[in-house]
Order: sequence, then C-alpha cells, then structure tokens
Amino acid sequence: VKLQDRNQQLTSTLPVVVISNVCQASAAWASILWFNLLSPDPKDQLFFQTPPPAPWHLLAEALNWQFMAAAGRGLDCNQLHMLAEKLFGADASPMSTLTWIQFSKDSPPGFSFWTWLDGILELIHKHLSLLWKDGLILGFVSKKRERQLLRRRQTGTFLLRFSESCRDGGITFTWVEHGSSDRPEFCSVEPYTKVELESLPLADIIRDYHMLAHENVPENPLKLLYPKWPRDEAFGAYYSNSRKVDLLAQKKYLNRHPLVLGLEAGGLQPCLGVGGPSHPPPAPCTDQGCFGLRQVDDPRSQTEEGVAAAPAPAPAPVVELGPEALELIEGLSLEPGAMEQLEEDLVLDGESAAGSWGEMGC
Repeated sequence: VKLQDRNQQLTSTLPVVVISNVCQASAAWASILWFNLLSPDPKDQLFFQTPPPAPWHLLAEALNWQFMAAAGRGLDCNQLHMLAEKLFGADASPMSTLTWIQFSKDSPPGFSFWTWLDGILELIHKHLSLLWKDGLILGFVSKKRERQLLRRRQTGTFLLRFSESCRDGGITFTWVEHGSSDRPEFCSVEPYTKVELESLPLADIIRDYHMLAHENVPENPLKLLYPKWPRDEAFGAYYSNSRKVDLLAQKKYLNRHPLVLGLEAGGLQPCLGVGGPSHPPPAPCTDQGCFGLRQVDDPRSQTEEGVAAAPAPAPAPVVELGPEALELIEGLSLEPGAMEQLEEDLVLDGESAAGSWGEMGC
C-alpha cells in the first residue's frame, strides 16, 4: 500500500474487541472464540451480522482448548458428553449445531451457556487450579449421572461437581449414605462460590466439614473420594496449615466460673448450689484476704435486749477498704470522684450478695 509517497505493508492481527467495562469481558471472549472457530476470513468485519452456527464437534474442541489454556487440564469424553446433553438434550451428536444466540445470550437458567462456563473457568483459575489439574474434581456431572456413579459405592463416597445454577461458578460435593432401607440416600451441600473460597480453600472445607451424627457427635460424612480414594490421602497435600496456632499464646485470660456469693459468720462463701460438687468452695476470706476487703458488723442488725425481733432479710454487709486495697488503688490513675464511686459499688455489691444468699437459702 502506498501512502504519501511511502510504501507500507499491512498485516492482520488477532481479533480485537473493545470494551468499556470489565463486566463485558466475558461476552468479548465469547465473540473472539466464535469468530476464530467459524470465520474463514480474519478480515471479515461483517461476520456477526449473520454469525453461522457451530457444529458440536468443533465447539467441543474449542472448549477443551479453553480449559487446557486457562485451567491446565482439558475436558475428557465424559465431561464433554455432559455439556453436549446440557445443550442439545439426550439426542446430542457430533453434528448437532448451536447458534450464536444459544451460545452467548439465550439459555434456560437465566444466563447464557458461555456465561456459566466462563464463570467456572474463572473459579478454577483463581481457587481450584491444583485440584483441577490433579483430577480430583469430576466437574461436569449431571445429577442423574451423579446418582448412577454413587449408588453402589460405600457409604461416605463423594464426588465434586460444578453447580449448574450458579451464574459466576460454584462447586459442590455429593455423598451417598446407605441406611436401614434398601434405597441409598444422596446428600449435597449448597455450592461454594468465589466468595467462600476466597477465605477458605476447598480442601480445608472438605477436611473440616462435619454433621451431627448419633448422640449429637460431630462426624465428617466425607470418607472416600470417588471411586474409593481415602479423603485425607486425596486432599492431604492441599490442606492448609494456617490453623496450627499456639493456643497457649492466644489464651491471655483465665477461665471464668460464675459463683453466687452469700454471707456467713465466717465471711463470704460461695453458694454450693451454683458451683456444684465438682468445684469445692475456696477458703473463707480473712480480715486481710480477698484483695484487702474486710467485713464489719452492721449496727442495724442489733436488737434491744428482751425484744423479739421480727424475721428480717439477711443483713447487708458494710464493706470498707483495707490498707492493701488502698495502697493498690492509690497507685492507679483514677478520674475525679472515681474513689467515692468505687466505695459505693462495693457496698452495693455486698448488699446484692446478701440478698441472693437469703433468697436461695444457702
């Protein structure tokens, strides 16, 4: 081509799609895949005015290449057969054709076939790459086929498959149980999406998954990865060690055992009805024990000689601070009025304790 007295050589490039938002990336990749698959002319700018349909044998090869390039492992015959049945039904054949609208825009669940498939590709690429490459994820399995595979397997045998109802990709696991009846039971969990897998790897989810079994004892129902691979042997190499922490380093506080305190002649004692026989009461508080608090007689509890006193509730103790307590508190940085408030709180706590003691009959 000669432009302004200069000879320029024009070359064609790979298809280019211009998008204005990242949410359009999936549709852009769908158009590039369709164009590369079916266009005989790389310069055809009018291709999508009337895009031709794609035969399944060509589309299957393209999808296999997509998974090989993006996820590190392609699709086997069983997985491709499931996808063909999803698109064409039970009558699927290598010559079945799919239109551009059916591939990228129209699909029964409310989102297109490509949107669903691209979401799974993204999920594998970001969160399931190693498990997918090593063949631990069966992936594309219909519910009918799932039951056929698990029906005659040992209780606790499970498999991993991609959810057909998650727009942005989801993975679930299903296991079989053989109870008293002759019919096996199949249990599936709600699919895990990128939201859950960003915080916890799938291998750890499988390791830590538990259900309440007999006598409310937690038990992991996932025993064998299909067909008969022990769970920990299959996923052990992918378990995270982040949960192995120093519990002693995290435990900064002592355990608490709530006790109701009551008043006796010898001092403050715990009510045995609360602590139980397995927790013996501590020794009685002495005059200088219990953080330097001591108990003094309440003059209101005295009666005149010869006058019968009517039954009255247990006397409220008057509590004053001992020298040790005062010495400790004086070293603290207290706001104005905090000292007076502390003394009032101690008196109120003593009254509450006496009331509890009298009501419970300890």
